[in-house]
Amino acid sequence: MPSMITEPSASPFDFPQHDAFAPDIHIGLSTANEAALANDAFLANDVAERRGAPRVPYDVMFQAAFSPDESPLKFVNVWGHDVSPVGISFLSPARPQGEEVILQFGAGTRVLCRICHCREVEHDGRTVQLIGCEFLRS
Repeated sequence: MPSMITEPSASPFDFPQHDAFAPDIHIGLSTANEAALANDAFLANDVAERRGAPRVPYDVMFQAAFSPDESPLKFVNVWGHDVSPVGISFLSPARPQGEEVILQFGAGTRVLCRICHCREVEHDGRTVQLIGCEFLRS
């Protein structure tokens, strides 16, 4: 039986190295991101009641396969935004077409997730997708 493991592929929108990417994630966000954060803060009470667990920042690059039924899987680079015991959000160059995604961390840890939301945000002069997911299984 052929192996289902594939090497991560470069996306048409490769994220820059960590040092170039991180300043936008922390203090000094772009105007569009500041607006999005202000909106998030405004809605925080309502959103906090719907979330099952607190989030922590997670600014690490990993890979995502947006078509989990494809064989072989086609991974693109994505950048972590935050993580909790029940889910994760990340920045992606592409908008997902389906309802599930396989995330790959390191050399082989894979997690199937349900996509809960997706919205456009501005990052470093480019429009990317902020995708929020719920963990399903690893």
